[in-house]
Amino acid sequence: MPRDNTKCYVIDQELGSTLTYKLGQNNGRLMETTVALELLKQDNEIGYQQNGSECDLVVTEKGNITEANQVSVDLSENRTREREVRGLVKTCQIFALNEGTILTLDQTEELERDGVRVRILPAWQYFYSA
Repeated sequence: MPRDNTKCYVIDQELGSTLTYKLGQNNGRLMETTVALELLKQDNEIGYQQNGSECDLVVTEKGNITEANQVSVDLSENRTREREVRGLVKTCQIFALNEGTILTLDQTEELERDGVRVRILPAWQYFYSA
């Protein structure tokens, strides 16, 4: 994965919230940071993918993308849901992944879009089962 597809995450989110008021007011960004830090704790190499839309977290093993994840606090708004699903599905198609995951606070669902299985799970459940 090219080096420009990386993001910076604050290790101490409370410190990050204190230093940047905007970070403290953005629950989605806080949740994405929490998921990214958990993936890093599990010794995963992570990045993101931009393809006209964005996929928040892609996991790389030995130079190959093995997993694609979106993070969204809530998918009840249609616009948010479509944006998250679209970015995930495009990334899965680019890297020939059969499935991807959208991590939420408390929603659970499975759907299929353009040949890609999309799992929607609470983040705690994703890490508990991993």
